[in-house]
Amino acid sequence: MRTRTTTLLGFLIILMFGSEPALARRGEFEKWISKKPFISEVQVSGNKFFSDGDIKGAIRSKSNGFWQSVRLRKRHRLKKDSKSVDLAAVSYLYRSNGFIFATIEEEFEVAPDSTAIVKIDISEGRRLFVSSSYSPTDLGSFTEEVAHHMRQIERGKPFNPYKVSQTTFDIKTVYANKGYPYADVRDSVLIYEDSDSADVLFVVDRGPLTLFGDVQVDSLKYTVDHTFLRELIFKPGDIYSRQRIIDSRQRVYSTGLASYVDLSVQNNDGESPSEHDVRPDFLLKVLERKPKFANVRTGAGQDIEQDLVWDLGVEFGNRNISGKGRQVRFELFSSFLVFVDEWRVLKERFAFDYTEPWFLKIRLPLNLRFAVEPGIRSKTQNYRISRIDLGLTTAKDLSKVTRIAGGVAYEKVNITGIPADQLEELKKEEGISVKRKLLISLERDTRNNLLLPIRGSYFRLDAQYVGGFLGGDDSFVKFTSNLSRYQNFYGSNVYAWNYRFGWVEGTGDDPYVPTTDRYYFGGGKTLRGYGANDVGPLTDEGEPAGGRVLLQTNQEIRRPLFWKFWGSVFVDVGNIFEDFEYIKFSELLVSLGAGLQYVSPVGPVRLDYGHRLVRGPYDQGGQFHISILYAF
Repeated sequence: MRTRTTTLLGFLIILMFGSEPALARRGEFEKWISKKPFISEVQVSGNKFFSDGDIKGAIRSKSNGFWQSVRLRKRHRLKKDSKSVDLAAVSYLYRSNGFIFATIEEEFEVAPDSTAIVKIDISEGRRLFVSSSYSPTDLGSFTEEVAHHMRQIERGKPFNPYKVSQTTFDIKTVYANKGYPYADVRDSVLIYEDSDSADVLFVVDRGPLTLFGDVQVDSLKYTVDHTFLRELIFKPGDIYSRQRIIDSRQRVYSTGLASYVDLSVQNNDGESPSEHDVRPDFLLKVLERKPKFANVRTGAGQDIEQDLVWDLGVEFGNRNISGKGRQVRFELFSSFLVFVDEWRVLKERFAFDYTEPWFLKIRLPLNLRFAVEPGIRSKTQNYRISRIDLGLTTAKDLSKVTRIAGGVAYEKVNITGIPADQLEELKKEEGISVKRKLLISLERDTRNNLLLPIRGSYFRLDAQYVGGFLGGDDSFVKFTSNLSRYQNFYGSNVYAWNYRFGWVEGTGDDPYVPTTDRYYFGGGKTLRGYGANDVGPLTDEGEPAGGRVLLQTNQEIRRPLFWKFWGSVFVDVGNIFEDFEYIKFSELLVSLGAGLQYVSPVGPVRLDYGHRLVRGPYDQGGQFHISILYAF
C-alpha cells in the first residue's frame, strides 16, 4: 500500500512540475497571438490538385508583400480566428470541387523576428463525380420546375455538397411558392466504395395545401393601417406563397414610411403555430419614420454642361400627411461653378412637390411638381433668364428591375435686361422658348451596386414629344437610348461598356430645334480628352451649337489598386452630327486614356486623362478631367 502511495505522489509531482514548461510555452504562444503578429510567410504542403497560389488566394492569412512594405496596403496580421477562417475557406475549396474526404490542418510558427509563419497541410483524398441526379417521388405538376433545379447537379461534374444543399432549398422554395410551405425535401447521396461516382436523390413530401389567413398590423403611431395593408400583394384565402410575403414586405418598405418591416406568421399566446396550420394569420410589424423631415445637403456634383460643380440644397416637408402616405416637399437649391477664376452661381431653384401614392385607388404614384428658377446674371451677359416649370408625372413598376414612367411638363421663360427688338433673336440663339411636353421613359436596372457596379446592366430609353397639338413655341421629337453593362473577370477586374444614341428632329413648319434641346459632346462624361461640350458644330461666333444626332460608345476596364483607390483604362468613341445625312464613321473621334478613382461614401471621385487618337479637325494632345461618379 505504501509503495502505491509513493508511486502516485511521484506521478502527481511529475505531472505538476513537469507540465509547467509546457503551460508556460502555451501562455507565451497565446500572448504572441494576442499581439496580432505580422505574417511573413505562408507554406502549403500536401496539395496536388490545387496549386499553392490557389490555396493562398482562398485563405485570409496572407504574407506581406511589396504594397504592404511601402504602406500602400494594410499589412496582414495573424488573428485569433485566423485558423478557423482559413480552414473553412480551404475546406470549401476542396469540398466544392469533389474532394469531400479532404482533411486540412493549419498551425502557426514563430519566426526568429517574431513574425508568423502559417503552415497548411492537406490530405486531398479521392475525388467524387456525379453519376446521376433524380427524384423517386411522383412530383405531378411540379415535375418540370423541380427537374429544372435538379439539372444544377450535372452528370459527370465534380460532386459539390453545397450545390446539393442549394438545390434542396430551391426545390422547397418551389413548393413554398405554390401553397406548400410545409413540404419536406430531403437529399441523400449514394457513394460507391470502389468508384469515384455518386448518385444524388431528392425525396419530396409536399404536405398539405396552405392558404393565407388574416393580416393584423402592430400598433402604429403616425400611419393608418390601410396605408400599409394596401401594399400587400395577397389577401386572405389566396394560396400561400413565400415570394409574395417577401415582395409584400419590400413594397411596404418602398413607401418610404418605415425604417424596418417584418411580416411573419402570428404566434398565438406566444406559442408557435401548428406544423399543419393550413390558414396561418400574419402580423405586420413596422418601425415608422417620423413624418416631418428637414435635410441640408452639400457636396460636389455634375451639371448638364459642367463636369464638376458644387451643390447646396435645403429640403423640408411631410412624408405622411394624415397617415395616408401622401407627401409634400419644399426644396431650395443652388449650384456653383468651381475650378474657375472665381466661384459664381450657376443655378438657383425653388421647388414644391406633392405626391399621391395611390391615384384613383391604383398603385400609380402621381407627382405634381412646381419649380421656379430666378434669373442669374452671368459674368459676361447683362440679361437675366428666369424659368417656371410645372410637371405632372407618374410611374409603374413592371417588375423588380423594370420601370416605366410618363408625364407632361410645362415651361415658361422670362427674359429681362435686354431691348425688346433683340428679344426674339436672343431667344433663338439661346434656345429659349415656352415648351409643352409629353414624356415617357423605360428603365431596366440589374446593377448590383449603383455607385460601384461590378456586374449587371442598365438600360434607359427616353422619348419626348414637344409642341404640336400641345402648343408652345417649339415642335420636335427627341429619342435618347443608353445601354451599359458590367462584367467581372479575372479576379477583381471589371469590364464596363456603354452605348448611347440620340436623335432630335423638328416637326413643325419650322424644323428648328432649340440649342438647349440638342446634343452636346465632349468632356468627362462623354468623350474624355476634349473640353466639356467642345465637340460638334459651332455657331458663327464659334460657340458650341449642338447636334441633332449623337453616337457614342465607351469601353473601360476598372480594378481596385490599393486602399480605397481604383484605376481604369478606357477608350471613348463618338461624335455629334447636324443630321443623319452628315454621319460619316470616318469622323468618329477616338480618345484613349487612364484614370484614378477614390471611392468615397458618396461614390467614386475621378481623375481621368484622355489623349486624342483620332481627332479630326481638333488639336492633338489631351486633357485632364475631375468628376464625381463614373462616366457610366
